[in-house]
Amino acid sequence: MPTSKIVNFRDLGGINVPGGTLRSGRLFRSGQLVDLTDSDVAFLTKDCHLRHIFDFRSHQEIQASPDTQLPGVTNENLDILASATTSSASLEDMLLHADNITQSMLQTYEQLVLSPSAQRGYHTFLTQILSLNEPVLFHCFAGKDRTGFGAALILKLVGASEQQIYADYLKTNELRKDANEAILTALTGKLPDQQIAVLKVALNVDQAYLAHAFATIDNHYGSFDHYLTDALHLDPDFKTKFQAALVQPAN
Repeated sequence: MPTSKIVNFRDLGGINVPGGTLRSGRLFRSGQLVDLTDSDVAFLTKDCHLRHIFDFRSHQEIQASPDTQLPGVTNENLDILASATTSSASLEDMLLHADNITQSMLQTYEQLVLSPSAQRGYHTFLTQILSLNEPVLFHCFAGKDRTGFGAALILKLVGASEQQIYADYLKTNELRKDANEAILTALTGKLPDQQIAVLKVALNVDQAYLAHAFATIDNHYGSFDHYLTDALHLDPDFKTKFQAALVQPAN
């Protein structure tokens, strides 16, 4: 789709995991779905059979750049970082933390693990995936941090390897290249050179960010399984149910 307005889009399915293959056509991730073309709408509703969207953005982000409404698709807002003490997930927040963007990004990933709104949001997101049992798409602004961590949770739940998890996470840098260049070009001359340099860093993901989130999980909860039960308040057998629903058994 060369004229598509859908950025950083992919199906999480198709990878081999213990017990089979993560089902294709069930879990899609992307950036915000703003000003979609008719062909974009047809792709999501008819080709992907999309039925539910989880929008991880703040109310302010949504008001400024609302998603295109898709026929027959429910759009649910889960403001993942509503209670975060610091965040560099939105474009505005990236610019606010220009003095030390790397440290700010690491702190953002701590908040994706520790903030009450993130814990509530990811609990709802993961449990809804099971209860809805239909194709869903989840996104934030760029589809890289709030969305990237959500995708990592899914992949870890189904038993994907560390290499598979980071491969999906880092694919954002490739898929957002043109969109990032367009943002930087539009803002060049309107912002100081320092802020443009900050955006060049902030609009990409770094393996160290996600690694820091996983380290935060281990440091605060002891293990991923304890994080699921103690922070996300998921049932002890949730992982088993999730795998049964989302993994296509090997023949």
